[in-house]
Amino acid sequence: MQTTVTEGPGDIEVMADDNIVLKCEVEKDPNLELALSWFFNGVKIDFEVSKNRFKKGADNSLTVIMATKKDGGEYMCKAVTTFSEDSATGVVTVLSKLMQILLVFHRN
Repeated sequence: MQTTVTEGPGDIEVMADDNIVLKCEVEKDPNLELALSWFFNGVKIDFEVSKNRFKKGADNSLTVIMATKKDGGEYMCKAVTTFSEDSATGVVTVLSKLMQILLVFHRN
């Protein structure tokens, strides 16, 4: 059985100061150990160094805590087992509070 990311982070727009939860659901051979890593703009996230900004969930999800404009970019989850690997990417766009006000005004 190939290691496959069945649901990845996807492209989303969020408001500044919101928490972002990105999914990474994986199917794999149950006899193989999974190594799952998250990357932000091509750089592997170190959860010890960035624990006030990023949190990895028990379900392999990634939470970005109180998102700011600097958290916008490409996120990738990479699932690796002994015999195969897969990854999925998504682009997060963080909208400012001003943009939020303009969107609400425009919709009314």
